[in-house]
Amino acid sequence: MNDPKNPPSAAADWEAEKAVIALLVTSASNPEIGSAEIHPEFLACFEAEDFTHAAYRKAAKVIHRELVEGRPIDLVSIQPVIWAEVADETDRSWIFEAMTCSVGDVAHGWGALVARLDSARRVRELRLAAKEITRLAEEGEIEDATLQPILERLGKRREGANRGRTLSGRKGAMELLEHIELAQSGKAEKGISTGIPALDRQTRGFLRKHYWVFGARTSVGKTAVMISTIRHAVEAGMNVVFVTLEMDGKRIVQRLASQMSAIPVSAMEEERGMTAKQMPRLAASLQTIRDSKLTLVEPSSRDISETMGRLRAESSRGQIDLIVVDYLQKFKSSAGNKNTTRQSELADVSAELQSAAKEFNCCVVTAGQLNRGAENRDDGPRLSDLRECGDIEQDADVVVLLDRPDMLTHNLKVEEAEMNVAKNRDGALGVIRADFNRSLMMWEESKGGDF
Repeated sequence: MNDPKNPPSAAADWEAEKAVIALLVTSASNPEIGSAEIHPEFLACFEAEDFTHAAYRKAAKVIHRELVEGRPIDLVSIQPVIWAEVADETDRSWIFEAMTCSVGDVAHGWGALVARLDSARRVRELRLAAKEITRLAEEGEIEDATLQPILERLGKRREGANRGRTLSGRKGAMELLEHIELAQSGKAEKGISTGIPALDRQTRGFLRKHYWVFGARTSVGKTAVMISTIRHAVEAGMNVVFVTLEMDGKRIVQRLASQMSAIPVSAMEEERGMTAKQMPRLAASLQTIRDSKLTLVEPSSRDISETMGRLRAESSRGQIDLIVVDYLQKFKSSAGNKNTTRQSELADVSAELQSAAKEFNCCVVTAGQLNRGAENRDDGPRLSDLRECGDIEQDADVVVLLDRPDMLTHNLKVEEAEMNVAKNRDGALGVIRADFNRSLMMWEESKGGDF
C-alpha cells in the first residue's frame, strides 16, 4: 500500500509504527497482553512526533492524549475518537489496518520502533522481547505467565537516564580543585563502609557511581561478603537493593540476622539451639531488618534486562544508595543467541551493571566466580582468574579477590583470610588482612591488624 504523503524510505519505520498502534489498542482489550505495562511504557518512550507516517502520527497523538487523560484505549472506544479528528479516508484505512494487525506483527513492530528511538542497550532488550512474543504468538502460548516476564524486562525509562555530559576543560579543572579542597579539609565524599576499616581506607568505601567486583573460588565466601556488605549499609540506614538468584528471601534474612545478632544459622535451625540470652538479640536484629530500607529482588529469570527493569522500578520510588548483585555469572544477556559465546554474554552483563551504577547514581557491588587455576597456585588468586570474562576487570572500578588459605584446616572457628585489592581505579593496590568467621559465615576486621 503506497502512500504519497510519506517517503518510501520510511517503509521499515511504518511497519514498526503500525505494530505499536496495534499493541496499544490490543493490550487494552486483551488482558493476556497487559495494558498496565504497555501504556505507561508508551507514555515514557514516545511522543506523537516520533511517528514518521502521517496517519500513524495522527492516531498516536490522539492515543497519547487519551492515555494522559485516563480514558480507555481499545478498538471500540478509540476508533470513533480518532475518526472525529481524522477525516481523510486514506488515513483512516492506514489506521484501521494498524489497529487490527496480528500480535506477531505487534511484537515485532514495538521492538523495531524503539530500536529507532532508543539507545543500543534498549534496542537489544526490546528486539529480544519482540522475538519472544512473536514466537509465543506463533506457538499459541500467549498467556500472562509467559508474557508478563517479557514485559517486565522492558523496564521503565527514567527521566534523564544515560544522557551523558559535556564538560569543558575549565569546568573540569574547577571541579577537581573543589574536590581536592574538600579532601584536604576532611570533607570529601565518603562511601558506604565495607565493614573492613583497612579496606575502607584503601578504597574510600562504596562510592556512588562505582562498580565493585569481589572475586572468589567456589565456597570461599562470595555470598557471605555480599551479606556483610548489605548488613553494614542497612545498619547505616541506607536504601539497599539486593538482587539474588542464589538464595531465597527467607534464607537471605536469616543469614543477615545471623551476622547482626552473632547467632549462627545452625543454632536457629536446631531444636532448642538458641539460649534465652540469644532470643532478644535475634528479635532486635529482625526489628532492624523490618525497619530498614532493604529491598530483596528475586528475578524470575536469569536475564539481566529483567533485573534492570526491576531496578528502574525501585529507583522510581526513591534514591538507591547501594545495589548488591549475587552473583555475576548467574545472569545472562538478553542480547545473546545460539552463536553468542559465554564470554561475550558475560561482558554484556558486566556492562549493564557498570551502567547501572551511573544510571542510578549509586554503588553497584557484585561477586564473580574465579576459575580453578587459582586453586593450583600458592600465590593466591589473580585478576586473570575471573572466569570467562576479561571485561569484568575492564569495567570494574574496584576488584577485590578473596582468599582463605586455611579453609581446609579443621577445628578453626575464625580463619585468617586475605582481601587482595587487585584493581582500584582511584587508589592503591595491595593485600588486606581480614578474618573469616566460620560459624557466622561473615567477613570481618582482622583481629591481628593489617599487614
